[in-house]
Amino acid sequence: MLELASDTLDSLNSRIRKQMQDYHPVLRQGLTPRENYAMLIETVSAAFPGRKIQIHFDCPDDLFLVAPYDMLIFRIIRELLTNIYKHSDGDQAKISLSQKKNRIRLSAGDNGSFSPPDSELSSPEGHKGLISIQDHISSLGGTVSVCSCVPSGFEIRIELPMKGENSYEHFTG
Repeated sequence: MLELASDTLDSLNSRIRKQMQDYHPVLRQGLTPRENYAMLIETVSAAFPGRKIQIHFDCPDDLFLVAPYDMLIFRIIRELLTNIYKHSDGDQAKISLSQKKNRIRLSAGDNGSFSPPDSELSSPEGHKGLISIQDHISSLGGTVSVCSCVPSGFEIRIELPMKGENSYEHFTG
């Protein structure tokens, strides 16, 4: 009985830690933002061992994002890449992240045959994660656009103004 209780507690502890990381990811302090996001991409890819998608990640080594934008971008990359693994039949994807002056630019796309109709993205039954991203980015003064890629696939482009000082108040205001 003691062994069963111990195993159950260990399992619960692991699930709680995973959920905490999902809700409030911890970026490793000794790593650059690029390295943290690259690790995230590896982690998401490992969660889909049956899918072989070549991910190209384009991000400058000197990328700097003010908190809490770094967490927001972390969550968005995770959501977009998870969607690619779940919904795309492509074998290649590209994620591009840059920041110039006070603008963050993030795009994620693939070479699959799936292309969501606009009505699906705006419908409550559609892609809830994408709708949530769109709502959050809009509330921060940014834009989200979905584009078809030639010859196949689609790309989501996000542009977001990054506030410097007191940036947290823009997330609660």
